[in-house]
Amino acid sequence: MFYVEPHGNAHILRGHASAEDPLEGSVEKWQFIVDWLSDNPDEVLLNGSAVTCSLCYEYGIFSDHDDRWSCAGCPIAEHTGHAGCRHTPYDLYCDDPSLANAEAELCFLRRLQ
Repeated sequence: MFYVEPHGNAHILRGHASAEDPLEGSVEKWQFIVDWLSDNPDEVLLNGSAVTCSLCYEYGIFSDHDDRWSCAGCPIAEHTGHAGCRHTPYDLYCDDPSLANAEAELCFLRRLQ
């Protein structure tokens, strides 16, 4: 379950996905972000980064894989050839946490399903 907390002049996403499938959990996270930004158009929402990402827990920095910094097995890393969600709309959202960039990340993840 995701929720939002105040964070300085912005808000930050907290919590975790309820979906068992990590990719579905990531879609759930970004759907929450899109919905929240749609309802709060004048606010900034920081995405909570890897701490709120189901894929990072399964394949990335919070996993128990020997090579956890490579994101080995993550559908995003396999698609892009890069670890850490580089070269995805996630990069854009980190630079500019706008509704348009959140929607782009959500669409990107849905294409991977």
